Amino acid sequence: MPPRKQPSSAPPRPRAWPKPRPTGPLLPPLPPTTPWVRTAAAAYEQNGSTGELLLGLLGSEGPQRAVDLAQYLEDAAGALDRQLRDATMLAGVADSATAVAQERSRVLAEAAAAQAESLASMQAELDAATGALNDLAARQRAMVTELAALQNTSEDIQQQRLDGLAAAAAAKAAEQAAAEKAAREAAARAAAAAAAAAARPSPTTAKPSTTTAKPSPSTTKPTTSSASSTSPTSSSSPSTSVPPKTTDPQILWAQKNPKTVAQQLLPKFGFDSSQWTCLETLWQKESSWYWAADNPYSSAYGIPQALPGTKMATAGADWLINPATQITWGLGYIKGRYGTPCAAWDMWQSRTPHWY
Repeated sequence: MPPRKQPSSAPPRPRAWPKPRPTGPLLPPLPPTTPWVRTAAAAYEQNGSTGELLLGLLGSEGPQRAVDLAQYLEDAAGALDRQLRDATMLAGVADSATAVAQERSRVLAEAAAAQAESLASMQAELDAATGALNDLAARQRAMVTELAALQNTSEDIQQQRLDGLAAAAAAKAAEQAAAEKAAREAAARAAAAAAAAAARPSPTTAKPSTTTAKPSPSTTKPTTSSASSTSPTSSSSPSTSVPPKTTDPQILWAQKNPKTVAQQLLPKFGFDSSQWTCLETLWQKESSWYWAADNPYSSAYGIPQALPGTKMATAGADWLINPATQITWGLGYIKGRYGTPCAAWDMWQSRTPHWY
């Protein structure tokens, strides 16, 4: 049996260079420098020819080293080509990202500019609207001040004008009533004269003329009755002046039903039924709800006892005889001065002598 070969203590032969990994460095490591490589390199540096360099490389172990070196160079070229492609691709991606970022920046800048322009326009419109509102408020304040001044200075003139209109309407109504009365009296006198003339003929016709003369007193009866009519007793102490008469059926109905008229007019002034008791009591104390109640001491007139009565002409020219006109004026007066009939009634009770 041959003896076992002892392991050599010499260092092992170097292995072939491994192929570079795609993810490794830019170039694979160079093979270790051997003496024959150094010799060939020295010969080349000493102005040796390329052939001498090749012969040196093809010396001991030269062919294998040349193959390994060629493989190394091929692998290095492939690695460089792959890395170049990767770098080119990364550059394209970077360029695309840069273009996208630039486009996004441009869009954001345009949006910011549009938003700023819109905000500036809205702010300008808001400032203009605020200025217009302030101007309007200033004009309103000036108008309110001017109106207050005019109201304070012209209230008496306006009241005098209204009183003048009412007095003119009253004078016209009184003139018309006097004309009607004079016409009735003239008709009565004419009838009496005719009856007297008929009574003068011969005795044979005296008897018939006597019978025809009898209707004369009956003809004058309406005049007598109208002259003696007086207003009922009321808290206003009405005078005995004869109010003008009318043939209007609506006014005649209102004269007989003034409280019904007042109840119908209450809602038109914003008063509910809870105010009726106060209004009824107030005007019962003032005029007993008599449309011709005339206070001889103060010239107050009508159901609401307007002082003077001519004030009611603002509600209608027929204020002398129409309860609806008087009630309309009275409710407007109460609403404007006291707010409600109950407030007016409370004020009436708190005053001595009573008035509202």
